Amino acid sequence: MNSPESETETGSAEPLLTEIEARILGALMEKQLATPDAYPLTLNSLVLACNQKTSREPITNLEAGEVQRCLSQMQDKKLIEVDYGSRANRFDQRLTRVLSLDKSAQAILNVMLLRGPQTLVELLTRTQRMFDFSSPENLQEKLDQLCAKTHPIILRIPRQPGQREDRYMHLLCGKPDLNAIAAMGSSAKKSASPELEERVEKLEAQVEQLQKLVDKLLDLNGFTLEDLQD
Repeated sequence: MNSPESETETGSAEPLLTEIEARILGALMEKQLATPDAYPLTLNSLVLACNQKTSREPITNLEAGEVQRCLSQMQDKKLIEVDYGSRANRFDQRLTRVLSLDKSAQAILNVMLLRGPQTLVELLTRTQRMFDFSSPENLQEKLDQLCAKTHPIILRIPRQPGQREDRYMHLLCGKPDLNAIAAMGSSAKKSASPELEERVEKLEAQVEQLQKLVDKLLDLNGFTLEDLQD
């Protein structure tokens, strides 16, 4: 599994990840770098991370059962590792190890998994919590390296009509649909203001810390959140 596409028995290439798998792995990668004290994640924390209202494009409303089934499938593909040390199982992503990615590449891929195609400026801003590239030149150099791999996981998309910059996207879900990418770029212009997005992100970080505290309290008492919901 060293390339973004695996070969089937017929010789045709198929994507390494589904869209839901990409969202789950992206959420895990983000929390691993941005909030390592709360990582690995429980199922409930992972569902919240997948369905965040900010830093996600598109916004999803995944159910816990759907995420659990997907985690089991990715465990079979060696993309997920489960910590069975407590009653609340915790999930760790192995994608970065499968693809042999360092933290800088993980930060880049993470933003693309969660938010779709990105410009250089967007990547520089949105990777700050996870990795410090110091300058646009350093980020550009890393992007060029990822695009030049024998089995590239990143593709440069020449600027489309009405756009000012090239964009970059991951290839783990298959070949790009340029029409869909153009539509995604148009909808992004209508997103919330940076100030509002920052406020919501802070609130979601607080919820994440509260979820971590609840998980610890439940572990100490031998319960899971699902036990209380029965």
